[in-house]
Amino acid sequence: MVVLSEHNPLEDPFAYPMISFVVGTSAMFLMSSGAHLFNSMSSKTRHVCFFFDYAAISVYAFSAGQAFYFYSRPLKLDWVIFRSYPSFVALCTIVSCLSLSSCCASRHRWIGHKFLIRTGTFMASFFINTSPYWVRMWDCQSDIDCNSVSIPYFKRQALFFAIAALANGSRLPERLMPGVFDFCGQSHHFLHILCAIGTVDEFTALYLDMLGRRKALELSHVTPTFANSLLLTTVVLVANVAIVLWFTRAIKSNDTACKKKT
Repeated sequence: MVVLSEHNPLEDPFAYPMISFVVGTSAMFLMSSGAHLFNSMSSKTRHVCFFFDYAAISVYAFSAGQAFYFYSRPLKLDWVIFRSYPSFVALCTIVSCLSLSSCCASRHRWIGHKFLIRTGTFMASFFINTSPYWVRMWDCQSDIDCNSVSIPYFKRQALFFAIAALANGSRLPERLMPGVFDFCGQSHHFLHILCAIGTVDEFTALYLDMLGRRKALELSHVTPTFANSLLLTTVVLVANVAIVLWFTRAIKSNDTACKKKT
């Protein structure tokens, strides 16, 4: 927030998507820390903690997609998905809810493939939410799209996220030496470290685009408002919390059924 307010007043509507991204990022790391801190209290608490962890990641991914659309989308490309903000944001919302649901469900189903399911869903979410930037690099048609100082930062954050996903999905190095990396050096530790570094580069790429492309973006067909940025992120947050509460209720229902049988 401090860096953001240096060049843009926080009450400026153009800064709203970046505020959503900053809040989503902070919530993701805060919730992840809380989940790892409190998950050992009981079996049910462990599930609920990580349900909320997945929800925070989904909200972060949605806020990133929102920021990439407003600051990094290609300006000279006539793809419907990038010409229509409602279409793009509807897709991001659906992906956010589906990725959260599949990750929560993987704690009880498909146990043997749970890490691949969680990594795969969030990787799919990453590519969809960052698609404005990928398409812009692939088919840039103007100087404002092709000559950007943010490109090295975007490429580097994609590399960090790719390595993190590979480590988490493959469960290396702990699968090669079971028991050795139980407390330090396992793949999940690398996941958090690499994602944190990548998120810093992601913020830098978005921030540079926000500053460098503002004049061109303000002439386009859609600009940020409170309703289509901060309020919309709040709606997605509420939807994700509702999904978590539904899965939490399902856990309690299953426990009650098991107790009646015994």
